[in-house]
Amino acid sequence: MLADPEDVEPDLIGELDLLEESADPLLRADRSTGPRVGRSLAEAVDAELHEGQVCKEMSTRVRTASEMRHADSEDERPVIRPVASDELERVLPLFADYQRFYVVKTPDIPAIREFLRGFIAPSDRGELIAAWDDGRVVGFANLYWTFSSVAAGPIVLLNDLFVVEAQRGAGIGRRLIEFSLRRAEERGASRLEWRTELDNRVAQRLYEKFDAVRTVWFTYALYPGSRE
Repeated sequence: MLADPEDVEPDLIGELDLLEESADPLLRADRSTGPRVGRSLAEAVDAELHEGQVCKEMSTRVRTASEMRHADSEDERPVIRPVASDELERVLPLFADYQRFYVVKTPDIPAIREFLRGFIAPSDRGELIAAWDDGRVVGFANLYWTFSSVAAGPIVLLNDLFVVEAQRGAGIGRRLIEFSLRRAEERGASRLEWRTELDNRVAQRLYEKFDAVRTVWFTYALYPGSRE
């Protein structure tokens, strides 16, 4: 059912609730032996310095959502660009579906609206980008601007990725990731990172097409008020 067997989309979505330091590409792959997991911090820092991955100076030229909207007619469809403030309402139904997949029984639309407003450019929080097909949103990615202590500079977290079911397999997920990578480069970030569930092989086949470095970490979480 894939439009292109060489382009595999994530099975449904991929919540990419990323670890700020956990999926650190400093644990880099050895191309002759495959991924190397568990290198020492000293090795990782040394590799970082030798591979020139320390963050670059922040870019002084980042196109705005308004500029990209005016360029829509010149780009291939669907168009990938940031969401402007007057377009936010079009994204809310997709974000609600995204939450339902992660067992949010009744998504709170006002709360989603307020949350996503913080990712409308210009923002110090991050950037909400979407795939547009004749004014209709068919997918989105949400980027978080954050930092890496090891790289001593900015990185970009691809925190959320979603493509509507009817459009999966058409290359939209791949293009959203490519756009996210360009945004990371424009911001002078040393890397773009994300995570997926260990058994989500459909999504992983897409991600592996990017020659992305894969690492294995455990995630721990504490919830305020949960202890007696």
